[in-house]
Amino acid sequence: MKFYENKEKYKETIINWWIDLKSRTGDRAALRRCSNGLDTLLIPYTHRLISQLFQEGFQFFPDKIGPIAGILSHIEEDNPSVSFARSMARKEGENPVINEIRFRKIL
Repeated sequence: MKFYENKEKYKETIINWWIDLKSRTGDRAALRRCSNGLDTLLIPYTHRLISQLFQEGFQFFPDKIGPIAGILSHIEEDNPSVSFARSMARKEGENPVINEIRFRKIL
């Protein structure tokens, strides 16, 4: 099975995980403190996402999921009318949502 054959199911799984993450402040804080994508794999809540995706047939290496978990931990709200890039952008006079160097390390 190719990734795109079941992408709506994967998207739903990731969104549900992220919604649950918002109420799990300790796990979210731990993910936010990670300095790179590999560090996110040390957080047990990342393993929950990996497990859920593999149950849906996701066939990629877990190290590709860790950075997704790390970046999602910085997202406050889901606003479909705003692109991901714009939601991560700095508003004038404010600090960025996530530091550029940390973002690159996570990826």
